[in-house]
Amino acid sequence: MLDRPSSNPGSPTKFQPLEPTLAEVYEAIERDPSLPKSTREALCCSLRRVAEFLGRDLSRPPARLGALRYGIGRLHHAQLGISRKTLQNHVANLKAAIRHVAGQKRLSGRGVALSPAWQKLYDQIIDRRVRLGLSGFLKYCSASGIEPSSASTTTVAPFIAYATEVQFTVKPNNLHKQVARCWNRAKETVPGWPQIALPVPDFRPTAASLPWEAFEPSFIDDAERYLSLLGGQNLLDEDAPDCPSSEFLGQRTVSFKGGSGSSGC
Repeated sequence: MLDRPSSNPGSPTKFQPLEPTLAEVYEAIERDPSLPKSTREALCCSLRRVAEFLGRDLSRPPARLGALRYGIGRLHHAQLGISRKTLQNHVANLKAAIRHVAGQKRLSGRGVALSPAWQKLYDQIIDRRVRLGLSGFLKYCSASGIEPSSASTTTVAPFIAYATEVQFTVKPNNLHKQVARCWNRAKETVPGWPQIALPVPDFRPTAASLPWEAFEPSFIDDAERYLSLLGGQNLLDEDAPDCPSSEFLGQRTVSFKGGSGSSGC
């Protein structure tokens, strides 16, 4: 029932759903002879509209209420230019459509099932935060045919790309760090966990600096004079501060006996 990803799991360029999507629900409703025509049209209309509200194509979001809950919860009728009742009706129809198709096709409300190998390891995780932090990644590996012995650092990037497409609470950089930290924690605490350390990425921008020689001599002279003034090398200079910077900071924190205030300049 699951659509398998491409044979190159390291390439996030082509999206492949790992579980039934809203597009499949749409097609199933559209072709369902057991539903009156007016009902089919109303349900299909709501599927299209909610996907539009979420900013997703029907072929992206999973046909699972748990996966859509966060995205739908952030929708506001005023921002969408519709009434509250209209939004509620569309959401109700979407839920009805998913439940109808899920009941017919026996779709799981929990999403992709873990493979036996991953399930065995997952069941041994005691730390709840680690369980939650790795759940999506392990389901991705299971659906992609990636067994524990084959997991590596190159497995994380396509998972992040996939999660960004189908989830509504994902900040890719945060998710990447979460998976790496939880994986490394599981490696240390779970018997039989693959002994592969995932590096925790640092997404902070690289600090840039230039040597003094890259600046104009006039700028260097001005900067050195300013620093010398702050250091108190010439307190009589008309541009000098009342106190040297380092002395000022130190005196602000000194209290004297016989007085409640701190000394200043």
